[in-house]
Amino acid sequence: MNTSELERLLKEFDTAIKSRELTSASDISQRLLSEIEGFSHLNQNLAQIKFKVLSAIARLEEACGSADSAIEHYLDLIELGKEHEQFDWKAEGFKQIGLVHCKLGDFERASLFLHKALDILRLPEFENTVELADILKSIVLLKRKICEQETQSLWQEAAEIYNLHGIEI
Repeated sequence: MNTSELERLLKEFDTAIKSRELTSASDISQRLLSEIEGFSHLNQNLAQIKFKVLSAIARLEEACGSADSAIEHYLDLIELGKEHEQFDWKAEGFKQIGLVHCKLGDFERASLFLHKALDILRLPEFENTVELADILKSIVLLKRKICEQETQSLWQEAAEIYNLHGIEI
């Protein structure tokens, strides 16, 4: 299979995901991965295709409620980024893992991964990029969630104490 056929399969995969044909998307993703793995020396173009496929599979698994599998594929993005010295791929993997943890309510782990992405995106080549703005926004939204959770907890504690004293709030 050549790269244009891989690109065609990738487009089919994107179409299946957008139309919520999850079974078809899963089948296509497995074909794509097996075809890509068939190349002994992955050139940069094929690596980019693999990045897109792994990213799409992870999003699909996340949408289906399989957070652990999604995280595994996001970790694959990080490894692929390391292999091909693509720092933006590594940052994307860290960011997505952080966002998964945020959705799961594990804000401490979310913060850890989002800040790993931020560390990468603070490199000079990413100065003033949309990727940097995206990660900064994600961290701000995470901090809001943490603050809301803490505020709610403190409010609940105060309400219970008032209630003990017969004071309604």
